[in-house]
Parts: sequence; C-alpha cells; structure tokens
Amino acid sequence: MAGLKLPLHEVCLDSNKLCGSCRLKIEKGQVEHWEVRVLKALLEAYRSTGSESSLAYEASTIAGSTLYIALEGPPLEGLEEALSRALRLRGVARVRIIYFTGGLKGLLEKILDQKVIAVNKFYSVDGALTLKVTVENRNPGAEKLASSLLKIKVITEESKTERETRGKPLKVKVEDVKKTLDKLF
Repeated sequence: MAGLKLPLHEVCLDSNKLCGSCRLKIEKGQVEHWEVRVLKALLEAYRSTGSESSLAYEASTIAGSTLYIALEGPPLEGLEEALSRALRLRGVARVRIIYFTGGLKGLLEKILDQKVIAVNKFYSVDGALTLKVTVENRNPGAEKLASSLLKIKVITEESKTERETRGKPLKVKVEDVKKTLDKLF
C-alpha cells in the first residue's frame, strides 16, 4: 500500500485532536511535542505533491536553523521544497530530507556520507543504547548529527584498511605445547 507512514495517526494530525494512543507516544517521548507540527506539515506537503510513492517517517531533529528529516523510501521530487515553504512560516530556515533504504545501516550511510563497515549495539548498565559504527573516515560532525537524529549515542570508529596493516608482522604468541598441556591437566 502506497502512502506516507507516520508515527501518529493521520486523522489526529488533520483534526488537531490527538487520540489516546498518539498522546501516549508523546508522553513516553517517542514523539516530541515540536515533531507534531513537523509531522502535520510533512503530511500536508506530501499530499500537495500528489504522489503515491511509499515513504516511512523515521526521525527528525533540528541542528542550528536546519530541520533534518529521515524518510525511508525513494526520493520524492518537490517534497523538500513544499515542506520548506510550509515550515518557513514556523521559524525553520532550511529543511533537509534524508532519503534512505536498507534500515539502520542505510540511514547511517546516508548521514555519515560513506560506506558503513559494521554497526554494533551496546547497552550500558542503565539500559541506554550506544551504537558503535565502523567507517573508513571519522567525521565528528556527522556523528553528532546521527546521534541527534536517532536520539541515541553514536560513536564512529575508523577501520584499519588493508594498506595500513600490510607489511607489518602479525604478533602471535606461540606457547610450548607441553606447557599448555600441563596447564590443562
């Protein structure tokens, strides 16, 4: 089914009256108060393009005077301009839509603007999630944007390429077989 998938119901956004389910998402922090206005403007802008392509809203954040919106699906021509016009009246200077495919890894590749080699999830004692992303070149600005957009801590780490490790001998500790057997028995 084509359309725009949002975290809040379209009927609630159209009527400006939130149902219990939508209010609960806001109370739990799954959707911020300011995001409701963004979702309403996004829905209006999507409808104004007349497109039937399938898009799913992932997240949004404001960095400086720019609003970043992550949408999963193919790029929709005219959506960014329509959304920018709708939100300019609300004090947002620029709107950037990040279109991605391929889930979390695809989104991180778009934000970091490079190939993601690996994504590892770590949970702290208090249950907070941290993503450790391995990339070829570290970009602290993009890392900060990813953290803000995903609402979790994102740490990037440079991978060691084959060129950097080539020619260096591997340090392998070889123990005596007899000593190893003595330890076991």
